[in-house]
Amino acid sequence: MLLRRRLAIALHTSYVVLCESVARSITSLLWLAAMPQPTYIGRVVSIKMQKTINVLVDRFGVNKKFGLSYRWTKKFMTHDESMSHLLPRLKLALNCRSGFVGIVSGEAAGMGDTVMIRARYPPASKLKKHELVKIVRAAPKL
Repeated sequence: MLLRRRLAIALHTSYVVLCESVARSITSLLWLAAMPQPTYIGRVVSIKMQKTINVLVDRFGVNKKFGLSYRWTKKFMTHDESMSHLLPRLKLALNCRSGFVGIVSGEAAGMGDTVMIRARYPPASKLKKHELVKIVRAAPKL
Protein backbone atom coordinates (compact mmCIF):
# COMPACT_ATOMS: atom_id res chain seq x y z
CA MET A 1 0.00 0.00 0.00
CA LEU A 2 2.78 2.40 0.95
CA LEU A 3 4.69 1.50 -2.19
CA ARG A 4 1.66 2.23 -4.36
CA ARG A 5 1.20 5.60 -2.68
CA ARG A 6 4.86 6.54 -3.17
CA LEU A 7 4.64 5.44 -6.80
CA ALA A 8 1.50 7.56 -7.33
CA ILE A 9 3.20 10.60 -5.76
CA ALA A 10 6.31 10.08 -7.90
CA LEU A 11 4.22 9.72 -11.06
CA HIS A 12 2.19 12.81 -10.17
CA THR A 13 5.35 14.87 -9.58
CA SER A 14 6.93 13.72 -12.82
CA TYR A 15 3.66 14.51 -14.63
CA VAL A 16 3.64 18.02 -13.16
CA VAL A 17 7.29 18.54 -14.09
CA LEU A 18 6.58 17.25 -17.59
CA CYS A 19 3.61 19.61 -17.96
CA GLU A 20 5.73 22.55 -16.79
CA SER A 21 8.51 21.73 -19.24
CA VAL A 22 6.00 21.37 -22.11
CA ALA A 23 4.42 24.70 -21.17
CA ARG A 24 7.87 26.31 -21.04
CA SER A 25 8.81 24.92 -24.46
CA ILE A 26 5.50 26.07 -26.01
CA THR A 27 6.00 29.54 -24.52
CA SER A 28 9.53 29.73 -25.92
CA LEU A 29 8.30 28.60 -29.36
CA LEU A 30 5.61 31.29 -29.37
CA TRP A 31 8.17 33.86 -28.27
CA LEU A 32 10.57 32.88 -31.06
CA ALA A 33 7.81 32.91 -33.67
CA ALA A 34 6.77 36.41 -32.62
CA MET A 35 10.30 37.81 -33.00
CA PRO A 36 11.03 39.77 -36.18
CA GLN A 37 13.02 37.66 -38.59
CA PRO A 38 16.19 39.21 -40.08
CA THR A 39 16.12 39.85 -43.82
CA TYR A 40 19.10 40.00 -46.16
CA ILE A 41 19.59 41.05 -49.76
CA GLY A 42 22.05 38.97 -51.75
CA ARG A 43 22.96 37.48 -55.11
CA VAL A 44 21.98 34.00 -56.32
CA VAL A 45 25.14 31.97 -56.97
CA SER A 46 23.77 28.43 -57.38
CA ILE A 47 20.46 26.92 -58.54
CA LYS A 48 21.60 23.31 -58.91
CA MET A 49 19.42 21.78 -56.17
CA GLN A 50 15.68 21.19 -56.03
CA LYS A 51 13.77 23.66 -53.83
CA THR A 52 17.09 25.25 -52.80
CA ILE A 53 19.12 28.19 -54.01
CA ASN A 54 22.45 29.48 -52.70
CA VAL A 55 22.51 33.19 -51.96
CA LEU A 56 25.72 35.17 -51.38
CA VAL A 57 25.15 38.04 -48.93
CA ASP A 58 27.66 40.88 -48.56
CA ARG A 59 27.68 42.81 -45.29
CA PHE A 60 29.68 45.91 -44.55
CA GLY A 61 31.06 47.36 -41.32
CA VAL A 62 33.33 50.11 -40.03
CA ASN A 63 36.12 49.61 -37.52
CA LYS A 64 35.36 51.74 -34.46
CA LYS A 65 38.97 52.53 -33.63
CA PHE A 66 40.54 53.17 -37.02
CA GLY A 67 37.47 54.01 -39.13
CA LEU A 68 38.37 51.47 -41.82
CA SER A 69 35.50 49.90 -43.70
CA TYR A 70 35.46 46.17 -44.26
CA ARG A 71 33.23 43.65 -45.98
CA TRP A 72 32.40 40.07 -45.14
CA THR A 73 30.40 37.61 -47.23
CA LYS A 74 28.39 34.56 -46.32
CA LYS A 75 26.53 32.00 -48.40
CA PHE A 76 23.06 31.02 -47.25
CA MET A 77 21.21 27.95 -48.47
CA THR A 78 17.73 29.29 -49.07
CA HIS A 79 14.50 27.31 -49.27
CA ASP A 80 12.34 28.01 -52.32
CA GLU A 81 9.14 25.99 -51.98
CA SER A 82 7.73 26.99 -55.35
CA MET A 83 10.96 25.93 -57.11
CA SER A 84 10.58 29.13 -59.10
CA HIS A 85 14.25 29.02 -60.02
CA LEU A 86 13.59 25.92 -62.11
CA LEU A 87 10.87 27.59 -64.19
CA PRO A 88 11.94 29.59 -67.22
CA ARG A 89 11.45 33.34 -67.09
CA LEU A 90 8.94 33.22 -69.91
CA LYS A 91 5.35 32.08 -69.55
CA LEU A 92 4.86 28.39 -70.18
CA ALA A 93 1.92 26.74 -71.85
CA LEU A 94 1.36 23.45 -70.06
CA ASN A 95 -0.11 20.56 -71.98
CA CYS A 96 -1.34 17.26 -70.62
CA ARG A 97 -3.60 14.41 -71.76
CA SER A 98 -6.76 16.38 -71.14
CA GLY A 99 -5.48 19.21 -73.30
CA PHE A 100 -4.40 22.74 -72.56
CA VAL A 101 -4.16 23.37 -68.80
CA GLY A 102 -3.18 27.01 -68.59
CA ILE A 103 -0.44 29.55 -68.48
CA VAL A 104 2.03 29.72 -65.64
CA SER A 105 3.87 32.97 -65.14
CA GLY A 106 7.33 32.13 -63.89
CA GLU A 107 8.86 34.76 -61.63
CA ALA A 108 12.11 32.84 -61.52
CA ALA A 109 15.21 33.40 -59.41
CA GLY A 110 18.06 32.74 -61.80
CA MET A 111 21.81 32.92 -61.54
CA GLY A 112 23.02 36.40 -60.67
CA ASP A 113 19.62 37.75 -59.60
CA THR A 114 19.43 39.97 -56.56
CA VAL A 115 16.96 38.45 -54.08
CA MET A 116 15.63 39.15 -50.60
CA ILE A 117 15.74 36.31 -48.08
CA ARG A 118 14.65 36.03 -44.46
CA ALA A 119 15.29 33.67 -41.59
CA ARG A 120 12.78 30.83 -41.43
CA TYR A 121 11.42 29.39 -38.20
CA PRO A 122 11.41 26.43 -37.92
CA PRO A 123 14.22 25.71 -40.40
CA ALA A 124 13.46 23.66 -43.50
CA SER A 125 16.47 21.42 -42.81
CA LYS A 126 19.82 21.40 -41.04
CA LEU A 127 21.45 23.79 -43.49
CA LYS A 128 18.44 25.62 -44.96
CA LYS A 129 17.53 28.22 -42.35
CA HIS A 130 16.33 30.94 -44.75
CA GLU A 131 13.55 31.32 -47.29
CA LEU A 132 13.14 33.33 -50.48
CA VAL A 133 10.94 36.40 -50.02
CA LYS A 134 11.11 38.11 -53.41
CA ILE A 135 13.30 38.87 -56.38
CA VAL A 136 14.58 42.42 -56.08
CA ARG A 137 16.32 42.70 -59.47
CA ALA A 138 16.78 40.21 -62.28
CA ALA A 139 20.25 39.71 -63.73
CA PRO A 140 20.79 41.07 -67.23
CA LYS A 141 20.47 38.47 -69.98
CA LEU A 142 23.39 38.00 -72.33
